[in-house]
Amino acid sequence: MNGRNADWAEQAVRQASNLSARYALKQHVIDLMAPDISHLLLQLEGKSLRFHDKQITLRLLPAKIRILHPVWKDKLLEAISHPDLAYFLFLLGVAGLAFEFSHPGFVLPGITGLLALILASFAFMILPVNLAGLLLLVLGISLMITEVLLGTFGVLGIAGVLSFFMGSLFLYRPSPGLPGSATHPALALVVALTVLVSGLFLGVLRMALKARFRPVISGKKTLIGERCMALEEFQKKGRVKLHSEIWWANSPVLVKEGQEVVIEEISGLTLIVRPLSEEGK
Repeated sequence: MNGRNADWAEQAVRQASNLSARYALKQHVIDLMAPDISHLLLQLEGKSLRFHDKQITLRLLPAKIRILHPVWKDKLLEAISHPDLAYFLFLLGVAGLAFEFSHPGFVLPGITGLLALILASFAFMILPVNLAGLLLLVLGISLMITEVLLGTFGVLGIAGVLSFFMGSLFLYRPSPGLPGSATHPALALVVALTVLVSGLFLGVLRMALKARFRPVISGKKTLIGERCMALEEFQKKGRVKLHSEIWWANSPVLVKEGQEVVIEEISGLTLIVRPLSEEGK
């Protein structure tokens, strides 16, 4: 309609193509260039263009220029959408949720992780995220967690670390529109977070799960199933010897002196026992 380069406009939509200002002017993508707003208004004054099948002549002068500065919310959203920060927030969210699942009840890591994931999701909607890179990140974390749970002698762990590293490098599609013309998070940040995340999942999480599912080695519950010896004949209440200690014990059946008994339950400081021969029947 206005004689601009329609072929490039199609490339911009389909392939996210970009041009420098001078090249855009040369390719008839833009009408003019101006160093500032005042010169822009001077060049636009009296310019004719077609709008809704009508010929319009622009009359802009005198014009009152009013500059609107971004408020704190806009600045915050702009900061969150920085590629490095979005990448860090995503990993912080995953780490926070993983810590909460492995240590239930802390609450704060889970809330922090959920909030970080929400902020990262907002940033990913703005940034040119590469789906393959994001899937490699998720695959890498999944493989490291599987290594912790199954213990495959490091095979899945190594594959997870490599997948995570490659996913970090391919997380964003190349685009000059990214802050600082970045096409991926800073390499130093990628290496540092790869080491930290792999250490978290393959080290800290492994130790946490082992500690959680480790059998009880202290307290009254460890005495259940232990064997001890009756020091006297009794049926209701009598004394037994357990690990060089003398305990009171109750038995529903007759226990003879010197007979071996097994502990079935503990009530306060009294052992509930049954003769070993009776227990085996």
